[in-house]
Amino acid sequence: MPELREGTCASCGAKMLWSTTKSGRSMPLDTEPAATGNILLHPDGTCEVVPSAELEAKRNETPLYLSHFATCPGAASHRKPKE
Repeated sequence: MPELREGTCASCGAKMLWSTTKSGRSMPLDTEPAATGNILLHPDGTCEVVPSAELEAKRNETPLYLSHFATCPGAASHRKPKE
């Protein structure tokens, strides 16, 4: 079962959360909800990207988070090259 884990970014040193997507991939999240967030964090530690059409309604219902890739100055160094 997935669980939410705390971690530290190797690039910028920021505290972050490790969540798991529905497809089983790890996703780094900023530790605090954001007004511009688009990721819904479930109590079981999984997360999902909220579709654009549903963002405004979700933001009024629950805190949403940002992927740490969106805020990390060193995010490019962690991306895999396109094949």
